[in-house]
Parts: sequence; C-alpha cells; structure tokens
Amino acid sequence: MSELRLSYGELTLALSEGEKLCVVGESGSGRSLLCRLMSGVLVGEGVSLMLNGEPYSLPNDLSNNNGQPATAGFLPCPVPPLAEPPKLNRELAARLGLTHLLERPGPYSAGENARLQLGTVLSRPHRFLILDQPLALLGGKDYEEALTLLLNDERGTLLTSPRPLPGWHCLGLGTDLLLPSG
Repeated sequence: MSELRLSYGELTLALSEGEKLCVVGESGSGRSLLCRLMSGVLVGEGVSLMLNGEPYSLPNDLSNNNGQPATAGFLPCPVPPLAEPPKLNRELAARLGLTHLLERPGPYSAGENARLQLGTVLSRPHRFLILDQPLALLGGKDYEEALTLLLNDERGTLLTSPRPLPGWHCLGLGTDLLLPSG
C-alpha cells in the first residue's frame, strides 16, 4: 500500500491509499497551505514530501515524465474557471449533476465550475486526491452526492473543510501554519 508523507517543521502528515482525511480549521488557519504543500505545488526550505519513503515531487497535472498518471490529483480553491466542458464519463457526470453541462461551452457559474473541476479530478487515475474545499460551492443534493462519491472512492483523499465531515478522519488546525522560505 502506498503512503504519501509530508514533513514541514514540527508537522508530519501521512496519507495512505484508501484513507479519508479531512483537515478542519477556520479561515486563515493554513488549510489551503497544507493542501499546496501536500500536493507538491508549493515547495520550500524545510518541506519534505515522500512517497513510500522516497523523496517525491508531484506534478500538478495528469502526467509526469513518460506520460504516466500523476500520483496525486490536486484541486485548488478557488477552482480555475473552465471555458469548455471536460471529457467526463457519463455515469460520473450524472452523479454530480453535470450531464446537461457536457453539451454546452462556458461560461459556467461558480457552482457548475466547481462540480466540473471535481468531476475532472475524480475521473483521472490518481492514487491520491488532494482537494482544497471541494464542497464549498455545492449545496443540497449536489453536496451530498459529491461527499458520497469522495467517501466511497478507493483512493487516499485529503480534503479541507471549515467543519468536520461525517465518515472522515478529521485533523483540526488550531494554529496558523507559516509559509516555508525558499
């Protein structure tokens, strides 16, 4: 089983395949910073990212050298706007309420864009998902369906949320994380 491990200062955070970890904290507590560090998007002095005990840097796209799938998929907050609908499996699109959006180009509302971006990350063959507030713009049925999809996904998943989520291991950030130098 693979393990992704971040060490930064006195913080060590490990995520195993299949594990569900929710990082909870108030605005400004460092949730997004933690996601950027864990995804490899942000690096600096004192930051160590390991995959199965070996130093690792994670590409922020579908492939690394040789076109192989990246180990982790990263969804930032706020999600970048899409101009065109992504290529999604119809079943996943239906579960996220996206079927009607696959037939038309953007612009999309903030909620539509968030669902499309989440669908894109879920459809890729990553072993880990690092998601910064993926449910923030979803409400009602869309929120419940996305939460169920994420909870039932077999990949190791770290997501941030302002409040604990049922069924997830939750880690509370009580102090501010500081940006690494370098």
